[in-house]
Amino acid sequence: RTTTIKGRLVADGNYDSNKLFAICDERGNIELLAPRRYGAGKGFGHRRQTAGRLRSKKILEDSDPEIAKQILDERVAIERFFGNLTNWGGGLACLPAWARTYRRVHRWVQAKLILNGLKPRRAPRT
Repeated sequence: RTTTIKGRLVADGNYDSNKLFAICDERGNIELLAPRRYGAGKGFGHRRQTAGRLRSKKILEDSDPEIAKQILDERVAIERFFGNLTNWGGGLACLPAWARTYRRVHRWVQAKLILNGLKPRRAPRT
């Protein structure tokens, strides 16, 4: 089963790969944005670059720096959110042995998300 996904996929430098940019270009509806693995000041090397990789460079390095900063900051906030879902004793972890059907998995995940919502929040450190 395939789903239709449209939009931008914001990744970190580990996903700065011509193959991955080519896959996203083939699908035509996903634009991969990944900062360059070795930094903005470095070149691409002597290989041919995909159009998607060049677009990513243009958006993240050559356009308004505030836009690029906002895109990458939103990615960090999303990673922090998902990290907080898994990073405590009652959080999402490996499924227990009894949760193997869709209905049980669905209920187990719902319960974990409710527990996460009830978890007391600490004020951010400054």
